[in-house]
Amino acid sequence: MKHQKLVIPKLIQQLEPDDKNKWHPIWKPCRTSWLRHHPGQWRFTSWRDHTIDSYITNYWPDFWDVWHNFPIEIVRLDIARYIIMFEQGGIYADMDTYCYRNFYDELEHDTIYLAPGANNTEIVQNSLLISTGRSMFWREVIHECFKRIKDFNIEIHKNRSVDPDSPFQIFVRRSAGCEMLSEMYEKLRSHYKIKILDRSKYQVQPEYYDPNVVTRHMLTGRWGNETHEAVIATYRKKYPDMSEEDIMKKDYKEFRNIDIDTLDWN
Repeated sequence: MKHQKLVIPKLIQQLEPDDKNKWHPIWKPCRTSWLRHHPGQWRFTSWRDHTIDSYITNYWPDFWDVWHNFPIEIVRLDIARYIIMFEQGGIYADMDTYCYRNFYDELEHDTIYLAPGANNTEIVQNSLLISTGRSMFWREVIHECFKRIKDFNIEIHKNRSVDPDSPFQIFVRRSAGCEMLSEMYEKLRSHYKIKILDRSKYQVQPEYYDPNVVTRHMLTGRWGNETHEAVIATYRKKYPDMSEEDIMKKDYKEFRNIDIDTLDWN
């Protein structure tokens, strides 16, 4: 009996809020960049809150109660991307990832690709993930995530500090975020063929320029409905008549010291 040849599907996967009014302005050119460089046989899947819920209900029913009752949206979004990669595979990219060219022909189809870590607390990050579907690596990652959130301390949720050393931020990173994925990479890299993408080309930070950059991570840093609403509420106190789009542009400029309207996307 012949083994079926492994093929990374020509599929772009992204998670997006149900309400497009909650899109960060920088996501629009990022989305367009993926569409522009992946025409023809490529499929594009936009996963929304309700589609993820339905998918878990149908395919991961044993985890539904934990998923449905878990109060931290960013953690659920992290788990969702691993479920998408296990079930379907392809290229998962965060909404704030800009693509400069098609790199599919450079991929090895028997390999799992992870984005390089962005700081010294992580080896890899989950903003760009590439693999075939049904890889058992993702299944192990998913089970580890649910194991870590099962006995969640609700007090952490009540104290949502933005301090990176706070219990809340540490929990987010270690339960399903980049630190958890880094630990699983270290634990499982001898069992699976995993490569970390070249940090000089992939998920390069917005202030760094190189003509060979393939993907750039724009680091909007504002994920989920709760975060969006908190940013809007904060700025509305100072600028009651400002539109939501202009608020998010101003927030990004203050947050990253980058003016979206002056960016050269070429």
